Amino acid sequence: MLVIKIIIAVILGYLLGNISCASILSKVFFKKDIRTLGSGNAGATNVLRNFGLKYAVPVFFGDAIKCAGAGLLGCLIIGKGFENFTFWYGFDQPYIFIGGLSAILGHNFPIFMGFKGGKGVACSLGLLFLMNPVLGAIFIFLAAIANIHIRLYSLVSMLTMLLSAIIFTIFDAKGEIFEILTLWFMFALMVFMHRENVKRLFKGEEKKVDIFK
Repeated sequence: MLVIKIIIAVILGYLLGNISCASILSKVFFKKDIRTLGSGNAGATNVLRNFGLKYAVPVFFGDAIKCAGAGLLGCLIIGKGFENFTFWYGFDQPYIFIGGLSAILGHNFPIFMGFKGGKGVACSLGLLFLMNPVLGAIFIFLAAIANIHIRLYSLVSMLTMLLSAIIFTIFDAKGEIFEILTLWFMFALMVFMHRENVKRLFKGEEKKVDIFK
């Protein structure tokens, strides 16, 4: 019975991740497919580059919320973890990961968009915030400040996820191997999704983004 519940949580989480905030916004307000513009990425950064900050912000929070929602939905379906919540440590992480990680994969590889989606940055931060509201809020704040000053979103995103994996592994995973492996998988997935950015970073060709322009 538990296996069936986990499968349902994974499927629903993945389908929820297929809801592309960037794609919906670009089509509703601009009658364009965001995947045909800029980097071709269906995420907040590409929306920022093409349409500006006021459109990128709701996309970022929309993606973060859908991932957090998938994590909560997974806990409700499985029936474990949702009731165990504290302000400092958030929800019982192992079960949060099941729906949340499925949503990240759905966002990155959406079946309804030909498996061409976003890179999962906002989704990952949304899941981290759900796992631990305090640490999650700190990571989001630091990432925002770093992006303003460094303006290399790909680099900041990967470093933020790396720092998150290290901090959560040491202080918040409580030695749970499933949590630790999932966190590092999230980091590895983010690096994989930014592989072209990594190449440009090594070549010194990665373009900076000024959110105020």
